[in-house]
Amino acid sequence: MSWQISDYLSAAILNHCYRNTAITPPTTIYLALFTDDPGRDGSGTEVTGGSYVRMAIAFDAPANDTLLSSAAVTFPVATAIWGSISHVALYDAVSGGNLYSLSVLPSVVSIVVDQQLEFDTSTISVNIVVAGA
Repeated sequence: MSWQISDYLSAAILNHCYRNTAITPPTTIYLALFTDDPGRDGSGTEVTGGSYVRMAIAFDAPANDTLLSSAAVTFPVATAIWGSISHVALYDAVSGGNLYSLSVLPSVVSIVVDQQLEFDTSTISVNIVVAGA
C-alpha cells in the first residue's frame, strides 16, 4: 500500500525540522476505515455506527525505510452495514485526533452485518520514499 502523509503531519515535520518546534509523539496509533478518500485533511467519510471503532495498531522497528504492522488488527463484528471500505488512515486518537497518513486499499472490501475485518500481521506497511533511492 502506498501512503500519503496528512497536512497535519507534513506541517509538524516541517516545523520540527526547520523551525525547532517539538513534536509530541502519540501514545497509540489507530487504524481507521473510510468509504471514500479521506484526503490529506481527513475530510472523507469514515465508517460510523454498527460497532465500528478505530483500532490500535503497532509497528515493528523500521527496516529499509518501511514500518510493518507487528500484530493483526481485528475490527469488531459489524452490527450494521459499514459499506464499501476503500481507504484506511492512521490517527493519533481513537476518535477525533490528528490524521497522520492515509492509503487506498488494493481492493474495496464490503462489510455487512456479522462480518469482521482483519488485517494480518505485516499487511499494513508504511514507508517513506527516499529521494534518489
